[in-house]
Amino acid sequence: MKQDGSAVRVLIVEGDGLGAGAVEGILGPGSPPDVVVRAASVSQARELLRAGDFDVVVTDETRLRGVLDALFAFVGLFSLDGVVLDSNQAPLVAGGLARSEVIGHRFVDLPWFSHSEIERARISDAIARAARGEAQRFETSVLSREGGIVPIDAAFAPL
Repeated sequence: MKQDGSAVRVLIVEGDGLGAGAVEGILGPGSPPDVVVRAASVSQARELLRAGDFDVVVTDETRLRGVLDALFAFVGLFSLDGVVLDSNQAPLVAGGLARSEVIGHRFVDLPWFSHSEIERARISDAIARAARGEAQRFETSVLSREGGIVPIDAAFAPL
């Protein structure tokens, strides 16, 4: 119960791995939720959020993280100024890079673009445009681990 006497409502999205203990841990000791609703998918969660009023939303990214990490294409989350905040794993392994060499660094400063100031400028411009709300998609090139130049399809979009 909340201080005003109303029920604490919790929505759990893709909660297969999240039990009541995890929810209580989020709310704090002695504060079990009064109402727990589980959504089996993101679309179901959207419907529930439109229809209901929840105090806490809990998600489990384990399945999504596994899928993203297996993709060979680079999928990253950037700050507005192009610093990599998160990334999937497969392209890092293929490029011989550790997460610590990527996360927290500007995307254009990564070794993939060290071969061309022109491509670095194009990537910087695309990130800046995406930060302003403009989706960008174009072909560019990256430096491979073996030293060759590889054409890639690049896309940057605002969240």
